[in-house]
Amino acid sequence: MAEKNFRGWASLELFSSDLWRACRQLYKTPVFTSTVVLVLAVGLGASVATFSIVRNVLLRPLPYNQPDRLVQIVSYWPKTANHNDWTAPLLDAMDWKTSVPAFQDVAMYRYSWSI
Repeated sequence: MAEKNFRGWASLELFSSDLWRACRQLYKTPVFTSTVVLVLAVGLGASVATFSIVRNVLLRPLPYNQPDRLVQIVSYWPKTANHNDWTAPLLDAMDWKTSVPAFQDVAMYRYSWSI
C-alpha cells in the first residue's frame, strides 16, 4: 500500500516539475505566450458563441403551448414563372382564419430565397 502511495507522489512531483518548466519557458517568450493566450481566448469565445446560437435556435422548444400541433399551409401557383413561389395570398389566409374552425389562429410570414 505504501508503494502505491509513493508512486502517486512521484507522478505528482513529475507533473509539478513539468508544469514549472513550462511556466518558465512561457515567461521567457512573451510574444509566443501572448499569441497562445489570444488564440485560446478567440477559440473559446467562438465555441461559446456557437453553442449559444445552437442552443437557442435548435435545442430549445418552440414558445407555444402545443408546438406539435403547428402546421404550415402554402399555395403553389403553377402558372407563374417562379416555380419556387410557395406563398399564400393575404386574403386566402384571412379566409382560412374565419372559415376553418380547426385553426385556433393564423399567422403569415414571408421569406426570400435568392440565388
